[in-house]
Amino acid sequence: MPNFTYTAERNLPNTQRAYDAYDYYGIYRLLEAMIDYSFNGNLTAKNTALGNGSKEQVTMPSYNGHVRSPLEVTDNPWALYLQSKYSSQCGASNNPRITNCH
Repeated sequence: MPNFTYTAERNLPNTQRAYDAYDYYGIYRLLEAMIDYSFNGNLTAKNTALGNGSKEQVTMPSYNGHVRSPLEVTDNPWALYLQSKYSSQCGASNNPRITNCH
């Protein structure tokens, strides 16, 4: 929708605002494909869930000419922003997984 701002907040899916395209295309569609492949052996679903960056896996919807960026797929994820951007920082002393912070 042209007047709707899609945000991928930390509470995705089902953000506080609405059930939206990010919820469906970024989470539930991939989960459904994984379930369909796991239980039914559906190879089309396998390509969506485990496509390693296939068009079927990363494509996001467009609406009235408004194109959304495709999903990113990587085997080596990295932090996009410095910890200082976040209120709950990885390096906080009360984080039980602090040894995993870089």
